[in-house]
Amino acid sequence: VPAIGASGDVRMVQFEANRNIVEHYARMAAERNYEGIFAVVSDPVDPLCKAALLASGLLPGQIRGYGLGVMNRRAVYYARQDARLASYPMEGRAFGPHGQDLVIANSAIRMEGTTREYLPIEFPAVADHDVTCALIQAAKNLGARWHVGTVQCKDAFYGQHEPDRLPVGPELKYKWDCWMKGGCLSSEMESAALYIVCATLQDARAGCILNVCWNQERKKLGLPDPEQHDTALACQAAVEGVRLLIQQEKAAQQ
Repeated sequence: VPAIGASGDVRMVQFEANRNIVEHYARMAAERNYEGIFAVVSDPVDPLCKAALLASGLLPGQIRGYGLGVMNRRAVYYARQDARLASYPMEGRAFGPHGQDLVIANSAIRMEGTTREYLPIEFPAVADHDVTCALIQAAKNLGARWHVGTVQCKDAFYGQHEPDRLPVGPELKYKWDCWMKGGCLSSEMESAALYIVCATLQDARAGCILNVCWNQERKKLGLPDPEQHDTALACQAAVEGVRLLIQQEKAAQQ
């Protein structure tokens, strides 16, 4: 564990220290034809699980990460020994430092095909307001750097990343420029369908929070663009958002 006050992402420092250990035992498990669960209980869970998978050849379903649960149980253990922390087992939460930016999508550009079978293209893909507010508060609770706004939702990954080799490349590049000029924050492949389908259902609502992997526009300009593939912070924010929504609903019923 890095010294207190050390700069940088603590989890990535832990990753460099723990990767060799995890890879060693993962390979050992594969060599012995191990068929059970390979549990990763060290931080950062997601990258270490990936390292175990790539190093060993174990099946993806065999590798499971339990990092946050371990931190939480450790906190519960010490809380039960200190009267000042008696409320933690029922009310406390465990969070760890993770990556960089989060994007909360309050609306989505419908540049995909599925939702045209549900509602006309003129109908906007909009997140539920309460869910969006809960995600914003969750990001604040975690101390994350967050942005809220419109995202582009598409069907084809390579339409974004390799438009020049596609017959419709000029159209894709023109629209990409339009999205940026309109303030679009990010590009992903799920939100519009969730928002539109929920709009057609009576008791469903949806929101979206995204981990920012990279920024291709910064890369085009020659600016620093560190990649961030650890999705743990976005997952924690989603869980925290659901917790806040449950709290709100319970309070409304009292």
